[in-house]
Amino acid sequence: MAVLDPNDLLQQQQNEETTKLQLITPIIQAKWQTTDKIIMEYKYTAGRISIDEYNVAHRGKEKKVDYLLLWKDNVLLALVEAKGREHSAGDGYQQAIDYANDLDVPFAYATNGIELIEKDMITGINKHMKIEEFPGPDELWDRYLKEKGFNDDEEAIITYPYWTTYGGKTPRYYQRIAINRTVEHIAKGNKRALLVMATGTGKTFTAFQIIYRFWKLRKAKKILFLADRNILVDQTMRKDFAPFLSAMVKFDNDIAGIRVICSFTSDIYRIADMISEQRDIKVLGVKDYITFPKASGYKSYHMIVSVPVYLSDRIVDTKVEIQIRTVAMDFWASLEHKIHYKFEGDAPDHIKEELVECAHMVADLDARMLSLNEEILELAKARQE
Repeated sequence: MAVLDPNDLLQQQQNEETTKLQLITPIIQAKWQTTDKIIMEYKYTAGRISIDEYNVAHRGKEKKVDYLLLWKDNVLLALVEAKGREHSAGDGYQQAIDYANDLDVPFAYATNGIELIEKDMITGINKHMKIEEFPGPDELWDRYLKEKGFNDDEEAIITYPYWTTYGGKTPRYYQRIAINRTVEHIAKGNKRALLVMATGTGKTFTAFQIIYRFWKLRKAKKILFLADRNILVDQTMRKDFAPFLSAMVKFDNDIAGIRVICSFTSDIYRIADMISEQRDIKVLGVKDYITFPKASGYKSYHMIVSVPVYLSDRIVDTKVEIQIRTVAMDFWASLEHKIHYKFEGDAPDHIKEELVECAHMVADLDARMLSLNEEILELAKARQE
């Protein structure tokens, strides 16, 4: 039987992993009363990639937090850098601060299982304590709200959950920082914010998460997303902005849009004629998706018109898109958006086929209801005579 050297045994008992198991983890679990808000060994980057003078790529050291503590899934509240008992808590202090800066976490801690050093990243104050004094989530959250000056309404905005995609996609750590900082900034009543992000870092997904929160909380009624190419708008509507479903309206070269819902297909053309006869409205283009439906089954009547807008010093001709459709057509279009975007623009073929079949059923319903209405009108006219 192998005999362990007493010095080696003592060293192993005091290493970082044993210290975490015996002294740190039990305290944190006792104070936080839940495990779903405690993430251990949280790796947020595989390491910076650099290119040397020989044009060879090298990856730096990965960054991993020993304990990441959450208030909500989208709100990081604290982190802990652990060291073994053979070290002092101060040995992990700077590392904890560096991680907190990277992840935008308000409270950073370093401990060796006995000593505990806190760094308040908001006030800049540090505090020496014992591990038994580790604060619970309610205490830290109350401090955070007070130090940031958030009221109840602002708290509801900053804690509203992210949208999680059909495939489980959530923001990366740098996207989360951009989202949360922007949301906090706007929640405070600021009207302007500028985000600068590199190509390929998920700018549209980040923008969506910001918009989604204010949209769901009814803090913003109308939101305008601009792009310099049609393909970018189409891609955005089909992918990142898919959860907005039928709430989205695309304007190719217009800055306003109107959707008119009527009872019968005959009403559609009657309304279109009435619009065309308006003296102050100029019809620039028409797309008749009723006579010529899209391959998906979509039906509607689209008009691009120019409308004069009277300003204090001049008249500006403004392009407007008008969509005219029946109640049944609008019902189909709304559900088609919901089903289609549920699969992030890549619905199975059998579902697409079912949607086309449903579009035919809707068209048949419109035709039958129109016929029924005309018969009712004829009977009413006959009775009057």
